[in-house]
Amino acid sequence: MENYIYKLAEIVDAIKYEKLPQDVIEKAKLCIIDDLECCMNSMNDERGIAALESIPKDRGNSTIFGMGYKADAADAAYVNTVKACIAVRNDTSKIAVCHPGNIIVAVVLALAEENHTSGRRIIEAVIAGYEAMIRFGIFLDGRLNPAWRYTAVFGPVGAAFAAAKVSGLTVEQTASAASFACHSCGGVNQWAISGTGDDVFQNSAGARNGIFSMRLAKNGAKACMSIIEGRTGIAAAFGIYDGYDILTRDYEDYMIHTIMHKPIRSCVFVQNPCQAACGLLKEHPEINARRVERIEIYVNTAAYTLPGTTNNEKIETITNAVMSIPYGVANVIVNRSDENLSFAPPFDSQVLELMHKCQVFEDKHYPAAGPQASRVKVWTTGGHEYEYENPELIPLTREEVKELFLHTCSERIGEENAGRALGWIEQLEKLDDCHAFIDLLK
Repeated sequence: MENYIYKLAEIVDAIKYEKLPQDVIEKAKLCIIDDLECCMNSMNDERGIAALESIPKDRGNSTIFGMGYKADAADAAYVNTVKACIAVRNDTSKIAVCHPGNIIVAVVLALAEENHTSGRRIIEAVIAGYEAMIRFGIFLDGRLNPAWRYTAVFGPVGAAFAAAKVSGLTVEQTASAASFACHSCGGVNQWAISGTGDDVFQNSAGARNGIFSMRLAKNGAKACMSIIEGRTGIAAAFGIYDGYDILTRDYEDYMIHTIMHKPIRSCVFVQNPCQAACGLLKEHPEINARRVERIEIYVNTAAYTLPGTTNNEKIETITNAVMSIPYGVANVIVNRSDENLSFAPPFDSQVLELMHKCQVFEDKHYPAAGPQASRVKVWTTGGHEYEYENPELIPLTREEVKELFLHTCSERIGEENAGRALGWIEQLEKLDDCHAFIDLLK
């Protein structure tokens, strides 16, 4: 046995602030800013309310952001992950197609607050969590049945590595924590078809399980070191028996650099088709939604096979809407923009009518994985045909992420506190205690 979980623990242990390139440090800060923006959105979703009501409040030292409550770190991370996921703008790895931020940042900040952790340790732990989770994603990507939800599978392991790093565990303890977390890898995609949005609880369970796995290892429990490659290990459970070295290769850059920040509050695979539809309107402003006869949308294999993305029949919930490529494209064409789109009820009857005229097709010429290129073709009643291809998703820039953070946080905690919180995060490495900015986000 190669003990790949231990080798990955060694990689995580070697992540030291003093050795990190400045651009990697700045990316970690941006991921924190981006996730906190998602957490600080107003929460009127029944899933968030249920998560908040399901935990003991004011029995711990970790903040539930924007809600005025404290809780045990595991419970705070659970609720904060739910809140961030409900915002549907969670960050995404371009090469592993998972959403690390809403899990990793919640885990790191909850434990950091509990232990009065320094900004440097927070940066190390965030980078470590992203590194481990995305490596797992690359290892499993394209080799899982589409019924499995990738983030739910990778999440607990990434959370455990992040929790171990921020808590200062040894290599041996870190490997045990991650091994324990492998036992909770899972989560299926039927919610995307039913429209119930169970995904937010899959992510939050991963966050909480990662913390509990860390606590087991910290308190002396020792786990199986062949959990990945063993004959009855986690890889074998998913029908995978090779490629283990993907987990521990010497990659050219840190995995956090594969992260992009979504501009639209929807599934990552809805983003590019929406941008393509917007590009089509800019080139051909004469297109009128009421004169459209049919729309064809071409996407890669990952976008085509994810449950819920090709739905052009019935939209009953927010989850149905944010997962549907036809709904997103119709939404753009009706509203003539991909900015400030609404995916919440009541649903626009004109958008729903146009959605029925949309059909999604798989284009195997596109790279199979990741939110890659897409194109939109429109036929109108006048016999005109239009087409636009968007070669690559354009994510939010650093400045746009910061502006969004200030806008959202100002509505919750006031403009002055929002600006102060952002300022502290931008100089995170100078903080001896993370409470300097977390206390502003209550």
